[in-house]
Amino acid sequence: MSAAPESTASAGEPPRPVQAVFAAARLARHLELALAGVELTLPQLRLLIFLAERPGAAKQLASRTQVRPPSLTALVDGLAQRGLVERKPDPDDGRKIQLVMTPAGESVLDAGVRACQTRLEHIADYHREADAMDALSSWVGALDGWRAENSP
Repeated sequence: MSAAPESTASAGEPPRPVQAVFAAARLARHLELALAGVELTLPQLRLLIFLAERPGAAKQLASRTQVRPPSLTALVDGLAQRGLVERKPDPDDGRKIQLVMTPAGESVLDAGVRACQTRLEHIADYHREADAMDALSSWVGALDGWRAENSP
């Protein structure tokens, strides 16, 4: 059995897990700055990624993205005003609305992903990329497990 990673920090510093959260927040901020060039926010990019994988109803999307419905409505409204997503009637149930990405949305999504990838590559120049990606993937797995056990 392997030992747990060191969770203590030097005197005056927060514990290492808290430092990791702060580092993730800083990384998210760098991605936000990279996305500014394509006029997207990180939540908007996430929404476009989910829509690219599977168009769906707003309620399903709110659950999949873990965004509260009022916040999701605001995100969708902003993207729809820019012509990046459309609301269309559900072909199986006319009472429901489907959210669908437009071709312009696909272009902006591609540009956003490229901007993030470029920024991450530049940051990775200062760290071993494989180690950084393994660490982030480990946290993603932990978050997914926690969410599965703690979701209503």
